[in-house]
Amino acid sequence: MKEFFGSLVGKFRKHFGMETVSVFTVRNLYLSSFMNLLEEKGYEMAAERMFSWGYAMGHEYMLTLTKDVEKLKPFEDTPLVAKLAWYFFSGRSLTGVKDWWERWLDKDIYLLKFWDDDSPWCRGVELSGKKMCFYPAGAYEGAYQTAQLIMGLERFAVVREIACKASGDDRCEFLIIDLPYEGEDQIKALLEEAGRRIPGIFDVVPFTLSLELRKGVV
Repeated sequence: MKEFFGSLVGKFRKHFGMETVSVFTVRNLYLSSFMNLLEEKGYEMAAERMFSWGYAMGHEYMLTLTKDVEKLKPFEDTPLVAKLAWYFFSGRSLTGVKDWWERWLDKDIYLLKFWDDDSPWCRGVELSGKKMCFYPAGAYEGAYQTAQLIMGLERFAVVREIACKASGDDRCEFLIIDLPYEGEDQIKALLEEAGRRIPGIFDVVPFTLSLELRKGVV
């Protein structure tokens, strides 16, 4: 397993690159695009557009790692993969990662929280109570859902930013919610339960967008 993760690190390096300038350039393009959309389309539309773009990137990238993804152990390897992805995609290490299981509506739900005290995706930006890191959230969701499909898992995941330095929080924090998939009615009930348990999680990027995006990759 150690050799496998060494190989995976090499592939992350090949695709993302290690140069600081690459991360710096992508970050600046993201900030510029988000601010332009914010001005032209409004906050909710800018958030959904950036989330969708991130989702597409995460999906396409994970397809290039199909053979490696097939070797992963679901849930057991997820925290380490989350760390690796942030390091090579954002150019710095996560401040923390925590995963656990909960029981919702008689179903086993896997949750993983990860955070960065100095996320490059909103560094130096203040949005008066509004979150900003929609692109990385979408990228994680697209990659995670694609990995689920590659591994043949009958599950459905959503990823949302639940705290953001741009809104005045002390860190940018993301939450992965991994749910069993037994049909659209059942998954909607679980997503509604997520909204009750985590108030505000779908206020900006609704879970209906995640359902629509998934249909595009299945």
